[in-house]
Amino acid sequence: MAIKLIASDIDGTIIDDFGNISQDTRRAIHKLKDYGIRFTFATGRSYESTLRIAQQLGVDKEDVGMICLNGLQTFTLPSQDLVEKETLSFEESVTMQHLGERYYLGIMYCFDDVIYFQMDDLSYKDYMIAMGDDAKRFFNRNLDVIPVNSVHDIKERFETDRIQKIAYIQSPQYMDLIVDRIRQDAGVGYEFMRVGPGWTEVGIDGVSKGNEVVELAARYGILHDHIIVFGDSENDISMFKIAEIAVAVENAMDSAKAHATHFTKSNEDHGVAVFIEEYLKSLE
Repeated sequence: MAIKLIASDIDGTIIDDFGNISQDTRRAIHKLKDYGIRFTFATGRSYESTLRIAQQLGVDKEDVGMICLNGLQTFTLPSQDLVEKETLSFEESVTMQHLGERYYLGIMYCFDDVIYFQMDDLSYKDYMIAMGDDAKRFFNRNLDVIPVNSVHDIKERFETDRIQKIAYIQSPQYMDLIVDRIRQDAGVGYEFMRVGPGWTEVGIDGVSKGNEVVELAARYGILHDHIIVFGDSENDISMFKIAEIAVAVENAMDSAKAHATHFTKSNEDHGVAVFIEEYLKSLE
């Protein structure tokens, strides 16, 4: 079996907990083209945020794929050609608002230039007490965060712009307890993916990293049994299901590990680089 494409998540997988990329990871990924192996990012991040990682990695001028926003947008570098998939409508966003309110969650309506944030005062106080300093990282996204009382306050944004995604936040213990209830209440047509402690993202059923990896690979005539994927969270499970080799980093959620075929060291210990180097060595 000859691997022809490697797709990797970013946060918690290819970068460390401080957002840095190790020299080992840079070296391993740059080696791939010597073996005729393509590389693509597959992330919940936006294009701009993913591009910054590509620049840090030194591949922004290379023939690299960028699957962003959990499959909503796929770019190919360096041309920046774009393929877009269906996003949440205003009416669906209202449904997600009602779900979030029912379970006392913070709701983030994410657009390309701003995050609109909705949470009642008591739930917000509970959240800040539970999270402490860790709460700050949810709002450190290089975007403006604007409080709103309802998605109806920003209805006009849906008339001119595409919402990128909706995210729910609350304390990790509480989120883990109620996320399956949210899935059941929402019914068919939606995906609810825990992507970090206390952070769950909402997507359209069928729009996923896994489907986009398959589509991107097909453009180059690559089948699923020639693909390696790396991930750590529930938005990576769709990739794990389609790849011949699905690699979970040591720090991955147990729910993601359950779908992995292989395991590697943590993101802090450059697990992606370690696995790539071992695979390339096996080809010699």
